[in-house]
Amino acid sequence: MFAVTRLCIAAAFVSVLSGLLWPAPSEAQNRRPLLMEGRQTVFQRVLTRPLATLHASRGGPVRNQFSPFEPLYVYGRDGEWLEVGRSMFRGPTGWVKAEQVVPWRQNIVAAFTNPAGRQRNLFFASRDSLEAVLNSESSTALARRYQSAAVSGRPLPESGVVAVEPAEHVDIRSRFYLLPILEFSEDFHPMTSDPFLKLRVASLPLRDSGANRGGASDAMAGFDVGVVFVIDTTLSMDPYIAETLNQVRSIVNRIGQTDLAGRVHFGLWGFRDNPAAAPGLEYRTREYLPLARRNGFDPIVQALSSMEATRVNSPGFPEDSVAGVEDAVERVNWAPDGRPFGGRYILLITDAGPKPFGDSNARSDLDTASLQPRARERGIAVMTLHLKTPAGRANHATAEKAYRTLSRFDEATFYYPIENGDREAFGRQVRAFVEGFTNHVRAAMGRPPEPTGTADPDLDRLGHAMRLAYLGQQAGTAAPSVFESWVSDKAIEDGRISALQPRLLITKNELSTMRNVLRTVLDVAERSQGQTDQVGFFNQIKDAMVRMSQNPDTLVNADFNTLGGAFGEILADLPYRSEIMEITESRWANSSTLQREILDRLRARLLLYERWHDDPANWTRLSDEAPDGEHVFAMPFSALP
Repeated sequence: MFAVTRLCIAAAFVSVLSGLLWPAPSEAQNRRPLLMEGRQTVFQRVLTRPLATLHASRGGPVRNQFSPFEPLYVYGRDGEWLEVGRSMFRGPTGWVKAEQVVPWRQNIVAAFTNPAGRQRNLFFASRDSLEAVLNSESSTALARRYQSAAVSGRPLPESGVVAVEPAEHVDIRSRFYLLPILEFSEDFHPMTSDPFLKLRVASLPLRDSGANRGGASDAMAGFDVGVVFVIDTTLSMDPYIAETLNQVRSIVNRIGQTDLAGRVHFGLWGFRDNPAAAPGLEYRTREYLPLARRNGFDPIVQALSSMEATRVNSPGFPEDSVAGVEDAVERVNWAPDGRPFGGRYILLITDAGPKPFGDSNARSDLDTASLQPRARERGIAVMTLHLKTPAGRANHATAEKAYRTLSRFDEATFYYPIENGDREAFGRQVRAFVEGFTNHVRAAMGRPPEPTGTADPDLDRLGHAMRLAYLGQQAGTAAPSVFESWVSDKAIEDGRISALQPRLLITKNELSTMRNVLRTVLDVAERSQGQTDQVGFFNQIKDAMVRMSQNPDTLVNADFNTLGGAFGEILADLPYRSEIMEITESRWANSSTLQREILDRLRARLLLYERWHDDPANWTRLSDEAPDGEHVFAMPFSALP
């Protein structure tokens, strides 16, 4: 697998609590690194090249040798020498030659997307070599020829290819690795005319990761799948619960006597609405069957048989489906006995949209846009069967938009509308899902799939993606042994497919400060009443940022013209755009509808940040001496404000 590599961490945000993490500073510790040109809160950083050495003074004796990708802050410059330190709080520790480091201007890294449905991406020695392929009239054929040669271990000299992406997928959350982005160029793709990025990245394994132990077939021997049904059990769902039982019983009866029986496992949750608003509902969410590895399928059949729809009306047509999916993501044990399921699926079945964000009867402050990355980071695919019954016609469009967002997994969306709530069509789709999941196991066992009756290439690719991720965890894969190279964020043979995903590498202290800024913005907004206060909205936030900045260890920016500026200068340099980032005070003051949309989105982001902050599984220590506040997390751009 990818060995953990060291890189520099930008300090755009630092928690107001960070001062508590350090002893009283010495004179050296009172120093701060040099600021980047034109910035007030972003420090200069570099990454060490292989064999870089730390000197006690300029030209003085060598103290020690750095590891490749050692993260260093720059405290001083003197000709060919840089005064450097590992921490922005503890001062400089010595000097290094400028030729032995490389500047790193953004705290962004690249994460591989799952390679299912595309070819392995190529790393080029130069930008010219990358552009030569992209701009060729026969770019697709040329890319495939270069890929074939690189995968065989004999790259063509004229290609400029110096490395190839590993065959297996390594999830950056479960197996942390780093591809620091040293430089990026935004452009329009020659084939699709869509925006894409050309990236100069750094990659170098620090140590042997035991790569490729055993064969792929051995690694896949333990692949199994976990499926959690999350079913709406409100008044209108009775016939669909019965149909789900019929289809599941039929399928498991057929496979129950085969060796697939020990490789497909089920859990079951039901959801309704707020029982405090309608006491006869009995529950908001209920676990009918824990997900676990079992011999045989009697437990899931019995659990579905015991599931009944309520006879009590809910408060409003939308139901609390977000609470049901949230519990399936957060409360289900997806790794019983310490061994994660190879395929992880949530099958949401409902005839109603989720409660609107901010609804008093909704349990969670998460919306579907915030819940989706929580599931994706755990390798869980959420699939939605939306029964578009006539009774819910007015809710169909809103529900579809929300569930399409929730049901995204990489390049595909697993949203399945059942027009008019047709029970037969619903039954066929449930059957196709469960048969598709068993086909994922058949593929892992090296067996041909059985026909499902419903062609679904996205479901087939999803199974492939799950197997590649599992294989990456089991087989062990090393990062390409290249220090600097150029790569496209889109598949080299098909500019429509994402191959690399830029992420913001953020420390725990930085996320804490982002959370504090979010709270400040929301507090100011809630206190603002009337047009006069709305006009002064930005000034109130700036005043709060000034008070925050009085703590020398809190790096916030109190001079900004857009709402995004409140979150720090570092976001201004990212290849990332959002409506929130561009909101000016005049736009804010002149649109109450916009205000509500923005504040709802920020509230959902705040809850997401709090959960990420408090989840130990998210955080990686880049060095043995790193305190808790400097552990890092690769945050998807989609989760930024």
